[in-house]
Amino acid sequence: MEDTTEVVISGVAGSFPECANIDELEEALFRKAHLVTDDDRLGGIAKLHTGNFKYSKHSGKAFPPDKFDATFFNIPFSFPSVMDPVMKKCMETSVEAIIDAGLNPHLLEGTNTAVYSTYDNSESELVLPFTPREKVLMGNCRTLTANRLSFALNLNAVWVSQLQMESAALLTIKRAEDARRNWATIVGAGNKFFGGKEPGTNFLSFDEKPAKKMLREMYIKWRVDPAEVEYVEADGSGVKLRLLILLFSQDRDSREIDLISETFCKDRDKPLLIGSLKSNMGHADTAACGAGTVKALIAMNKSKIPPNIHLESPNSKISPLKLQVVTDTTPFSGKYVGVNAIGLAGSFGHALLRKNSKEASKMKVAESFPQILLLSSRTEDDMPRILEKAKTSKNTPEFAALLNGVFEKELKGHMYRGYIIKQSDGTVSPPKSQQIDGSKRPIWWVFSGMGSQWSAMGSHLMHIPIFYDVIDRCDRVLAPHGVDIKHILTSTDERIFDNILHSFVGITAVQVM
Repeated sequence: MEDTTEVVISGVAGSFPECANIDELEEALFRKAHLVTDDDRLGGIAKLHTGNFKYSKHSGKAFPPDKFDATFFNIPFSFPSVMDPVMKKCMETSVEAIIDAGLNPHLLEGTNTAVYSTYDNSESELVLPFTPREKVLMGNCRTLTANRLSFALNLNAVWVSQLQMESAALLTIKRAEDARRNWATIVGAGNKFFGGKEPGTNFLSFDEKPAKKMLREMYIKWRVDPAEVEYVEADGSGVKLRLLILLFSQDRDSREIDLISETFCKDRDKPLLIGSLKSNMGHADTAACGAGTVKALIAMNKSKIPPNIHLESPNSKISPLKLQVVTDTTPFSGKYVGVNAIGLAGSFGHALLRKNSKEASKMKVAESFPQILLLSSRTEDDMPRILEKAKTSKNTPEFAALLNGVFEKELKGHMYRGYIIKQSDGTVSPPKSQQIDGSKRPIWWVFSGMGSQWSAMGSHLMHIPIFYDVIDRCDRVLAPHGVDIKHILTSTDERIFDNILHSFVGITAVQVM
């Protein structure tokens, strides 16, 4: 029986050159920012940047994890100084992705949640032999990358760390019916290594012929017409140097263009839009496909495609009638986006994403009644910044539900809690926050007596679905006895409670709720 379970990308996070998160990357892409720099931030390999042993300064550089919170991840204080920065980045962004999905990490404790990580190489490994510290091997063991996160969050399912090439990608996914957030639906994904090579080529070559066959078979299996794909985030290796072309025995971009044209450009009524994140930030190695997927998600969720930069003359293989490189912000009105990835040794991967068809609500959360937004933080200094961010955000019902879904319950390790209330007239009450000691406070039940009633005391409460449903059930019971509980709770007539029966029933109904 065919599995028809819909799987969606529910949470996304990342660290990119000159961008600490996806919001910053989005802003940088749309303003055509060049994220490759020539500064001296070489990280750990700076120790080896001496004499004749030098590295190019012209590269994309992510911000270092210099604020890594070892206590939050249950890691001994002596470990962070010898841990691979990639491992620390993976742990930080994994928790960010969980929160982005609207989940409190504490809710995952004891669940069968698997953790997969892909790993190729890290610059810190180059300086490993020159680091005379204890525990340096444990801090740089690739196989522990997934295990560290699984241990920190107390997850019961498998944890797998894999050595992968560029065509591998890892996404945090959930069943559609369980997801609190839907960035996009994963229609399908595939990854193959083609061992057989054409005569005259070497093991590093990419052969597009078996990749074409692979794509044809996948789209038939997915029951999607390739002509329906509006945009393809290409690998876009950009290999131009003659030495590299000789090494690869080919022009990799030309072969990918041929692959895309033959697969997606038959029976199209308009050119296929293509682009590559590499034009902005360079090659992300193992994370290249994941980074390309992030750009695809930005395009679908913003309904506009970020532009490529540095394109002076398109590849001669690009036919303007079939393909169009996105060089300016371009509207995206389609349904599907494809993402390509080509590995150094000729492996090929492709993912097909479908845009979330549900439109975001245009209603503000405070239009009908005040909305409380809950927040928490590890440190006192972070609380004002987080509260201000929530205060100035466009707070739709979806945003409020995601935020409160994360912070309504204690988030392990967060020692400060706060909230803001957005009023129905658009004003925001002063944010409140304080330190918590973790103790469980007693529950007090307070029942108001006669005299606590006032006219229309249930008007705003009736906008809350669960309250309305309960009062509606009460109304069906009381109506045969001549008592209109809805009128009692919503009437603005101050004389409504002159009748003691109305006072008693009204107060009781609110307390029952």
